[in-house]
Amino acid sequence: MGRTDSRRRLLLLLVGLVVVSGSLLSRLAWWQVVQRGNLAAAARAQTSITVEQSSRRGSIYDRSGTILLATT
Repeated sequence: MGRTDSRRRLLLLLVGLVVVSGSLLSRLAWWQVVQRGNLAAAARAQTSITVEQSSRRGSIYDRSGTILLATT
């Protein structure tokens, strides 16, 4: 039976993991550093809603609730 070179296989696996980790790290840096402003603006646009509504105050009565003291 032929001898398998586990050291070379381990080195190949290590190189593969370094390449994959480097590519993931570079992609994360791209999103966190370069695209930060665009992503923050998009998040703000999705979570903020401005609603203008005219305010109306309720009527104010005396303690017995029969005499109107103030109204809008």
